[in-house]
Amino acid sequence: MSALRAQIYGLVAFCLGTPLLLWPYDLIWEVHLSSHIQLSTSLWFGLLMIMGMLAHELIHGLTAVWYGRVSWQDTKFGVQWQSLTPYFHSTVPLKAQTYRVVVVKPQSFMA
Repeated sequence: MSALRAQIYGLVAFCLGTPLLLWPYDLIWEVHLSSHIQLSTSLWFGLLMIMGMLAHELIHGLTAVWYGRVSWQDTKFGVQWQSLTPYFHSTVPLKAQTYRVVVVKPQSFMA
C-alpha cells in the first residue's frame, strides 16, 4: 500500500471514527462537544498534531543515535511531500534488535 493511500484511509477512519466516539460521550455527560469546537480549537489541535509528529520522528532519530550508536551524519529527516509523511532514516544498516528498539521507542515514550 502506498503512503498516500494509507494517509487517505487514516483520514477517512478519523473523520468517521471521531463522531462515533464523541456521540456516546455527549449522551452520557451531556456536554455537547459540537457546540465547543471552534476554528481556534481546530487550529491548535492541528498545530499540536504537527508538533507531535515532529517529536515522534525526532525520538526515532535520538534513539538511533543513543541506542544504535548511529552518528548524526548518518541520520536523515525529511517529509515525503506526496503523502505529507514525515520520516526518519538511518543511512547505515542497523542490527535487527536495534531497529526494533528504534521503531518502538516513540510509542513507549509518548504513550
